[in-house]
Amino acid sequence: MGNEARRRALLLKTTDFDTIESMLQDPDPYAAPLCLPIDFLKAITLDFSREQELGRGGHGVVYKGVLQNGKAIAVKKLSEMHLEDAQFHNEVTYLIGLKHQNIVQLVGYCAESRWEATQVRGKYVMAEIRKRLLCFEYVNNKSLEKYISAESCGLEWHWRYDMIRGICSGLHYLHTECRIVHLDLKPENILLDDNMVPKITDFGISRLFGQQQSRVITESREGTLGYMAPEYLRNGLISNKSDIFSFGVIVIELITGSRDYPQSGAFGQYMENVAANWRNRLEKVHRYMPLEIYSQQVNTCIMIGLKCVDPDPEKRPAALDIIQMLDKIESTDRLTSVHVLSLPKSFGPIIDKVSTSKTANTSSAFTFSGKGTKAPILAFQIANTVVKGSCLMNTVSKQNIQHLKEGVLRSKGVRLLISEDYSQLLHLVQADIR
Repeated sequence: MGNEARRRALLLKTTDFDTIESMLQDPDPYAAPLCLPIDFLKAITLDFSREQELGRGGHGVVYKGVLQNGKAIAVKKLSEMHLEDAQFHNEVTYLIGLKHQNIVQLVGYCAESRWEATQVRGKYVMAEIRKRLLCFEYVNNKSLEKYISAESCGLEWHWRYDMIRGICSGLHYLHTECRIVHLDLKPENILLDDNMVPKITDFGISRLFGQQQSRVITESREGTLGYMAPEYLRNGLISNKSDIFSFGVIVIELITGSRDYPQSGAFGQYMENVAANWRNRLEKVHRYMPLEIYSQQVNTCIMIGLKCVDPDPEKRPAALDIIQMLDKIESTDRLTSVHVLSLPKSFGPIIDKVSTSKTANTSSAFTFSGKGTKAPILAFQIANTVVKGSCLMNTVSKQNIQHLKEGVLRSKGVRLLISEDYSQLLHLVQADIR
């Protein structure tokens, strides 16, 4: 029997699930997760078959559930051997209110129990059979753990940089908007979607702080060695800085492929070696920005990683501090990025006008077709000059204008503008010069 036939057969044995299907196919992003019957989850996972299995761990198995329209969701079936209602309630309660692009969204859950006569040592006893399942948005590219590699191979730098920023954004949301400490942040608990956007998952041991709480002491030491903050491991001290330590280890691992880092003292040499390794790789591959910008990003990120794993939690930055550090280098990148573009020779007037500016940056250049001459030009300045004209702004979309305003970081706005509105642009510039 094929998968579709098996799924239909299972559905026929249960009630009509059309309403549930429609709600899952087009969910309200602000609605609470659905309470789903176990029979429905059996149907969409082919009775939790091995062929639908996505992964397994100490607390359960994750299956791929397929709806009738082909949409998938991830169904996490908690292990009956390690099932604790407190942990289940904990995770559901925290996840219900989380709405962020870097947090895996809970779409449903199942909490059913029934009593069955079970034979134990030759005698029948009544035993409670509990079914506890969590259903999440389906994230296609598995976990970050599968993509960890050294500088010399694997993911390109821009993917790693975007992941670092995305994870930090998710942490900032958890810490400030939700007052949640994750406590088990690691590559295995960071999933990647089709666009390689990171999404934090697995809130089974997370802690929710009250409005006046910033830290708490616990007797338990749940988590993963290598990612657990030293003050939590030794003394049970929990704070936002516990997650920041874990984040720092992930940053170092993402950049170098290893969790090894100097404990103290030799940070300078370590940073130089990491930066040199990345520079060697980046020199050999096609790049969209100057090597200097990539190098600055690498240096900043490895510095952030080392700050985050400081043994003293008070010296670790907050997630907001890290975001501001990244914002700062990105702001600098927009003003210093080099773009070598092939432009029509008649496009010279705008180059002449902007290149005479006292603030023109001679590290940036556009290449003209024909003689191939170069003139110093700052993308930010050409963008501001271009968007001054009201006639042009009426013909260019807001999105393209925003590209220009942001310095045309990867030249998409300029390329599109030149190809589609070159005649109007040239007319505008010549009029502006006169």
